[in-house]
Amino acid sequence: MPDQKRTKFGPPTMALAQRTKHSSLIAENKEEIAAMLLGMTSVPITDVVQWTSDGRMLVKSSDDLQGFAAHAIKKIRQVTDKDGNLVIEVELVDKVQLMRILAKASGLLDPPKDDEDRPSILGINIKAPETMEYEER
Repeated sequence: MPDQKRTKFGPPTMALAQRTKHSSLIAENKEEIAAMLLGMTSVPITDVVQWTSDGRMLVKSSDDLQGFAAHAIKKIRQVTDKDGNLVIEVELVDKVQLMRILAKASGLLDPPKDDEDRPSILGINIKAPETMEYEER
């Protein structure tokens, strides 16, 4: 048996099968994926945290998160600052990046493909000269 170069998925034939499986999985569920990404872009920070009247920030319980709010959370971190106060950092997913992905996947960023509808830059149509036949006398 010839020496096959191995990839992280195994022999080359297995790697191709693995990539094909993933692309078909995405193709079959593209509407659900798009809905999830679009939902994550519309989550405001107030769906994840709330502020008290004295200015303290409270992270909502996971039971209280509505819609795509739980999916939109990228990171929650609790640290102590130099004064010994407890600080909570909440980071949501990058909404601009998600919108770019959706725009690219839907074709909004593709250049138009109909060159026929575009006007000519110069507006000049070049025609070949007409030929005439004549006889010598």
